[in-house]
Amino acid sequence: MGSQMKDPIEFWYEFGSTYSYLSVMRIAAVAEAAGAEVIWRPFLLGPIFADQGWNDSPFNLYPAKGRYMWRDLERLIEDAQVLAEILSDLNRDPAAIRESSNSSANKERLRCQTEEAKRRGIFGAPSFTVGDELFWGNDPLGTAVAWSLGLR
Repeated sequence: MGSQMKDPIEFWYEFGSTYSYLSVMRIAAVAEAAGAEVIWRPFLLGPIFADQGWNDSPFNLYPAKGRYMWRDLERLIEDAQVLAEILSDLNRDPAAIRESSNSSANKERLRCQTEEAKRRGIFGAPSFTVGDELFWGNDPLGTAVAWSLGLR
């Protein structure tokens, strides 16, 4: 094959999305192995769901799913001390990261990113965009990578 045009993959993820988590855990390795570039795009699903007419979380709309998710979260590590230790092990300043992540400037960037997701027609997470092409869900990651490499 001759040289293929390579477009970056924009990875749209939501911090509270379990399927986003699955993609977060594998996208870097998948993209690196393929030689694809990834642009990370965090956003908030709440405003997007509200625009779709949902006035509540899917975890409240479907009680069994909600009970399961709350129990699942209880089983995960969520202790601030554990996070601080992980960040310290990575030679990062936990206090500075916490302050930065909670800053009004960072929250404004997240709001702007959410508005961009709306303009791009993103309706769920995770989503991948390559140019104007949208891929939704964890499973289409490989297809998005192929699309970004021009293997369409």
